[in-house]
Amino acid sequence: MRLRKVIRRTNRLVTSKVPSLKVGRVIACESRAEKHFVYRLDLDPTVVTFTEQPAEIQYPVDGVLRRHFPDFLVQRTTGPEFVEVKRAVDAARPEIANRTAILTAALAAQAIGYRVVTHEEIEAQPGLGNVRRLIRCRTTPVDPANADAVVAAVDVSFAMRLGDLVAGGFSRETVLSLVANGRLWLDIDVTITPETVIKRRCAQ
Repeated sequence: MRLRKVIRRTNRLVTSKVPSLKVGRVIACESRAEKHFVYRLDLDPTVVTFTEQPAEIQYPVDGVLRRHFPDFLVQRTTGPEFVEVKRAVDAARPEIANRTAILTAALAAQAIGYRVVTHEEIEAQPGLGNVRRLIRCRTTPVDPANADAVVAAVDVSFAMRLGDLVAGGFSRETVLSLVANGRLWLDIDVTITPETVIKRRCAQ
């Protein structure tokens, strides 16, 4: 199996451009699901960095060399992985499922992960609603001293419930803005309530 870096994929259909705080630039996305996936990567504390359309992978099928451009290369704290974003019905097609199996096994030998993430997984609730809400909170004005105080409060016990932070005098909007901007973390796949656990960004 050979991986080759590519500068540009000319037939890429860009439907939206998403500013990423983690990467520090705009990410080109081909679908709404990719856009939401980028937001998830930005909010995921196990993700160090990522890039779109990172490489061409050549792999053999029945003696024929095939080409594949995975959607993302994600560098996690546990190592790198290629990610392909597809609708579940497309991921289940025999040729795609076969490609996934081949690449998963072959790349594992190089200590690189490979997986398909479906549109349905990315857009499942309550995760999608949480992602949209947190992205809106990125622009919430927060006093720097107040922000530092919230982070310091979480530091004391490493994790605190959202309700306890609010009861301690910090606004819900301030806490969520700090999550959205990368200073704190919460599980975005669980409904946000006063019982939601808020952790430092470095939490695994």
